[in-house]
Amino acid sequence: MDQLPLVLIACKVFRDFMEHFLPDGAYLREFNAVPGTYTLCKGWLESGSNPLQEYREYLGKYGEEKATWLMDQQYHRYQRLAMVSRQEADLEKYRPMAQEVAHYCQRWGMVYEEILGSDQYFRRLAEVALSLDQADEEFIVILPGGEVKQSLFIRR
Repeated sequence: MDQLPLVLIACKVFRDFMEHFLPDGAYLREFNAVPGTYTLCKGWLESGSNPLQEYREYLGKYGEEKATWLMDQQYHRYQRLAMVSRQEADLEKYRPMAQEVAHYCQRWGMVYEEILGSDQYFRRLAEVALSLDQADEEFIVILPGGEVKQSLFIRR
């Protein structure tokens, strides 16, 4: 059986998952406009990773008073709840769940917004995977036998 070499392709510049959903420059514009943004996506809604689900879990474990206190400590500084998706169809499908979370988050004054992103990052990743010489400063390519070093990931 032939063995294929493992090639590691990593994103060099990464702040949070939202950056992969938004085209060049849009992430920084969004972040700078409202740094206190809690972001949702379909994966987080499907897995139950959101403030409302967290509250429900805390409620069962700790009771209402402690659950409310814990949530207040974690989320009181957020200003916006943004549902981010690469496809309009996903925004439509997950809007009711996102709005339910948004309704709960109003207790901290969070404003609900939807942001339609793009699949630009994922297209570039596929291009680089198919042709490693297409890698630019956004990606790190480590060939078989190569060494993974922290310095590769530090932005200069």
